[in-house]
Amino acid sequence: MTLLALAALAAPAPAAAEPAGPRRLPPAWSDYATPHYLIRSNARKEEVKELADFMELVHKTYSALLFKGQPPRPPRQGFSIVLYGSQQDYVRSGQPPGAGAYYKPATQELVGFYHPLATKPFFAHEGMHQFTDLTMPNFRTAGVPMWFVEGIADCIGNSVERDGKLYLCSLSGVIAHMRLPLVAQLIRENRHVPLERLLAMDRGAFMANAAVCYAEAWSFCHFLMTYPKREEPTKQIPDGKYRKAVSAYYEALLDRRTTAAEAWQAARKAGGIDSLPALEAEWKEYVLDIAKPDPGSAFLGVTIDSEKAAEGAVIGSVSPGSPAEKAGLQPDDAVVKLDGRPVELWNDFLATLRTKKPGERIVLTVRREGKEVGVPVVLERRGEGR
Repeated sequence: MTLLALAALAAPAPAAAEPAGPRRLPPAWSDYATPHYLIRSNARKEEVKELADFMELVHKTYSALLFKGQPPRPPRQGFSIVLYGSQQDYVRSGQPPGAGAYYKPATQELVGFYHPLATKPFFAHEGMHQFTDLTMPNFRTAGVPMWFVEGIADCIGNSVERDGKLYLCSLSGVIAHMRLPLVAQLIRENRHVPLERLLAMDRGAFMANAAVCYAEAWSFCHFLMTYPKREEPTKQIPDGKYRKAVSAYYEALLDRRTTAAEAWQAARKAGGIDSLPALEAEWKEYVLDIAKPDPGSAFLGVTIDSEKAAEGAVIGSVSPGSPAEKAGLQPDDAVVKLDGRPVELWNDFLATLRTKKPGERIVLTVRREGKEVGVPVVLERRGEGR
């Protein structure tokens, strides 16, 4: 099994029937306005402000990444966000339970719930769809390819926040942690989707193989912006060899008369891309290079079951000889707590795990055959004993 695509869970999905206009919220809810966003929420004020400040950083990133000049003005009332204070409130209101946030085109709202680890990647990714929909007049009719729509959104969601700034294309981001092992494995086994096919995929074909296509789309967009470097920690937006192709592609699509194929030709010209087969060879070599793990990082040795990821952090496989195997973790174990802290979302588990150090002892509480079992694990330094 593989690590599931973040946005595959967060994709817009119809929930309970509701009016086409903006949602009317109970009196307990309040509004919070920023230069670009209007947030309606029942979360605590400090949580709302945390998301508001973050989304302003994200908006700057959208604009700098996709536009050479001044981006289009936002809606007069601001980009609309509905933030529930908890996952329970969110689900009780009829929202899709497998999503931390989603963009609802019918009301042009970004809807989600507050979570200390998962909120920002979800909202940054889904906010990209909202930004694109409201700044590109022909977004829904132009047939913008899914590799670009979801790949760029994933790159935004993968951003790392440092000192009040947002840095794209970090290999320490949550999405990179999830996507990279899968796409590298597919390339090694020659089971990846060729770029020519990926670039032409419509939504149906893309979503039919979502885990694979999301991973490839993210890695390809990361590659376009960052290659030949692995990442650029000191630059908010990398200035890689093909970086200009990204903004050229988007700006070409702003013209209602431009087809996706014509926009790609404009991107190729701007980025100096002569041959798609040569580009694919560079991309594959690049992915395999950046997938080489940091030998000093902590290692557990599990993957998350992509078919059951909506249920939480369900273990799909356990690496032979790994700390997980030594501790007795098994496929189909559902991780419900990490060091006593509830694990509500699978990416919450992965994000928390990334903060641990080699040699650190953790206790995973797993649900196995209907019972909860505590499993102590001592993390190892990646590469030791293998």
